[in-house]
Amino acid sequence: GLVLAILGAPAVHLIEADVRKAAFLAEALRVTGTSAKLWPKRSDRIAPFPAAFITARAVAPLPDLLDLAEPFLDTHSICLFLKGKSVEDELTLAAKAWKMRIARLSSCSDPSGTLLRLEILNSVQRAILNGNGQHGKDAAAKTSAADAPRHAIARFWARLGLPAKLLLLTTVFVLIAETLIFLPS
Repeated sequence: GLVLAILGAPAVHLIEADVRKAAFLAEALRVTGTSAKLWPKRSDRIAPFPAAFITARAVAPLPDLLDLAEPFLDTHSICLFLKGKSVEDELTLAAKAWKMRIARLSSCSDPSGTLLRLEILNSVQRAILNGNGQHGKDAAAKTSAADAPRHAIARFWARLGLPAKLLLLTTVFVLIAETLIFLPS
């Protein structure tokens, strides 16, 4: 997240519950003169806001990570999670509760690592409860808003191009371990 903010990504939010890591992020933001919102608390203690991209590394197993991310998911959110050797087992478990499009990319920094690019279609359990195949309490409203031209963060990603994205994401995951990063819609 810090690297994304330094590179000019708009409206980067960093969520870090560990006080020491949050202090490091705050100091890094200060020293670099970078603008980003730092939340020094757990994600479940933050009022949800829609995020276009959610990234995480070493936060939790995938099913739990998706549960943490769910309040911040928009209808077109993309999750980018760096996972280790147990990625296939985690995907199998997550598939019981989530419908998602999955792309697997090899990690540039760890031969046993995988960068997951997930487009969440819905939470199976929430879809059953809602009966409409959508997730989130404002899914219908979000769908129409998401059909408008993409916002600043999407234009930022488009300018990077695919190879730059992969290098940048690998750098972010390596530098900011155990931090959830939300880029609002």
